[in-house]
Amino acid sequence: MFHIIKNIFRFFVFSNLFVACCVLALFLSSEILLESKNYHLAIFVFFATIVTYNFQRIVRITKEIQHTRKSWLENYKKTIMYLMTFSAIISFYYFFSFNYKTQITIIISAIISLLYPFGLRQVPFLKIFIISIIW
Repeated sequence: MFHIIKNIFRFFVFSNLFVACCVLALFLSSEILLESKNYHLAIFVFFATIVTYNFQRIVRITKEIQHTRKSWLENYKKTIMYLMTFSAIISFYYFFSFNYKTQITIIISAIISLLYPFGLRQVPFLKIFIISIIW
């Protein structure tokens, strides 16, 4: 029984579903503070987070030494790819329903997020600003 719970927990954390839930919670708390509601954007934020964080993890982990997350990703890479594909489809669907200004903002954030594991990560003191802007 413990093994099953451990596997579920690892999947939830290592597949970045936990991060996506945290980002969604931040988004929803911002909606409460700003007294606005945009369920399409909330869904987009959740699924785009899954795509972005898993993409970064796959790129970064292929370069790094052996550790628990790398072993887990190697074992579940196909599952993560399916999760990313499903999440990307949902994200694209909602992306095209947004107005032009929102789409431009998303594109800029996406470019920064997708370039992050390819060199932006190594720039000293930049990480905190990138995370703040994107989140």
